[in-house]
Amino acid sequence: MMILFARLWGLVVFLSACGYFGRAEGTAFFPQSVASGDPTHSSVVLWTRLVPETGDEGDRELELLVTSEGSRELAGTLDILSGDNLYRGRPVVVRQANDGCVKVRATGLGPNRFYYYQFTYRVLDTLHISAIGRTRTAPAPDESATVRFGVFNCADYSGRYYNTLKHLIDQEADELNFVLHLGDYIYETTADPSYQTVADDRVVVFDRPEEAIRFDGFYAARSLSNYRDLYRIYRTDPVLMQVHELFPWVVI
Repeated sequence: MMILFARLWGLVVFLSACGYFGRAEGTAFFPQSVASGDPTHSSVVLWTRLVPETGDEGDRELELLVTSEGSRELAGTLDILSGDNLYRGRPVVVRQANDGCVKVRATGLGPNRFYYYQFTYRVLDTLHISAIGRTRTAPAPDESATVRFGVFNCADYSGRYYNTLKHLIDQEADELNFVLHLGDYIYETTADPSYQTVADDRVVVFDRPEEAIRFDGFYAARSLSNYRDLYRIYRTDPVLMQVHELFPWVVI
């Protein structure tokens, strides 16, 4: 009986460590999902933003799993990522002063390979997980390789949509090495009638409008808070999130 109890308890501990008890959905704590960028032949920068529960103040620590084991179908899902962890860097610290954003460079990777990554945040017995991201390293410096990348710029959120990026998701998912963005990732105005169309489901609202530049019927970002609002809102678009989850980005 004692042997059976020990075996069952060992199974409980194993399942708890794997997140089968107290697992929470990732979207509430990681509302902007994940992203990667600046790939080299042996490294890539990984990003996420943690929004903990109200009252959970101060700096927090995340765990990061980076593995070569996975498939494209995992990207963007809230599955539990498995595989040997290749991340050997420092603990991932989320600082309140950075609005919960973290950037981590994963090193020691192989050239021209796909990798999969996931951030986790544990609160007592509950494991909060981010969506799974996929990234890709650059070819080796001495390698003769075809490099294919997508280019776009000037992406507005107010009254606009990212449907043109669906081509990258549907047709180029395994072909691109990275996405190159040439600028104007955000626009600083909320609803400038000269070029922005207001739509009920595509509205930019500043938490601190008194810090923005006020015009007749709209605002333009001026403070750090205003610009953080813009990035938070833009990065909740589901199509834009998918492109970040699938490809590393190089941003000018």
